[in-house]
Amino acid sequence: MGGGLGAGILWLLWRRDRRGAAIFAAAMLPAVVGWMAWSRWNTPPGDDIATLYYTNYLGFHLLNFRLGEAHLFLWKNLDGLMQGLGAYIMPKVDGGLGEKILAQVMAVAALSGLWRVVRAGNETVRGYAWFGLFYAGQLVVWHFPPNERFVFPMLPLLLVGWTAEFGRLGGRVAELRRGADAGQRRAAWVVSAIGVLLAGVAVTGQVKVLTELLPEFMEGHRRELRRLGPVFAELRGGHEAVLTEDDTLLYLATGRPSLGLVAPTLPWYRDDWEARHAAFRDAAGYARKQGVKWFLLRDSDFSRDMQVEMHNRLLKELRADQAWERMGSWNGVELFRLKEGQ
Repeated sequence: MGGGLGAGILWLLWRRDRRGAAIFAAAMLPAVVGWMAWSRWNTPPGDDIATLYYTNYLGFHLLNFRLGEAHLFLWKNLDGLMQGLGAYIMPKVDGGLGEKILAQVMAVAALSGLWRVVRAGNETVRGYAWFGLFYAGQLVVWHFPPNERFVFPMLPLLLVGWTAEFGRLGGRVAELRRGADAGQRRAAWVVSAIGVLLAGVAVTGQVKVLTELLPEFMEGHRRELRRLGPVFAELRGGHEAVLTEDDTLLYLATGRPSLGLVAPTLPWYRDDWEARHAAFRDAAGYARKQGVKWFLLRDSDFSRDMQVEMHNRLLKELRADQAWERMGSWNGVELFRLKEGQ
């Protein structure tokens, strides 16, 4: 919200429309200031990592971001941003390098077409593109790599860019296919074949996402919910908080307060896997600081962005940690309680 306010004011001032900037600010400021004031009044005290993660985006960002290491954020986030932009055409299916390159090529095509539209003088698109530039600038210095979810506000801009770029390219290729030069006609047909091939890859990927990956994703969650049923039944009715990776799900299923094991993202940007491992390894120390007594652990927990060998070692260490007492195991789901005096 605040980013949109800043982008809009700067855009109107860039156009030397001071009156428009004042009207825009007056219309939007009450919502922005009201939300910020409400958030401030209702934010719990504390500057620990869990409180910042759940209640203070800027505070959590400052906890992770280091100006001297800004190049790490820029490099990884720009890489993620370009794939996130292009993934609306070339979706992430197998996570391979070729898939990533094609998605980023699609992102370049969208940006190229958008630049042409902006240069042509379309004022509506120019204003939206200014917001997109401002928004993308925030994403590339943020503490988490942007994916499709983060770049969704830019999707209409991408559609404008793709329409302009593919329309221009298609018109030029069609013109060359009808031309008098035989070499250019052959080249145009080759480009047409490549275009058809890429379109086929994109359509195949989208169909696979819609007909296979998303249904498998939903069915996997249903299976996991059924597997968690017995431990949820055990926890239901209690009042003590539980440490778990799926904190929202546990709260909705049991009514118990729940907390995620929040780890800083800075080690990921540094490729410091041992630091990431250490953050999760100290689950007992984290729980003590947060006043949490219970810990729900599954084999898949904390596996994201962690090497397989390190993840297996982490699970063994967590299960062997003498600070925890195992209270029960249900189909691979384990429930621990922090020992008294620990």
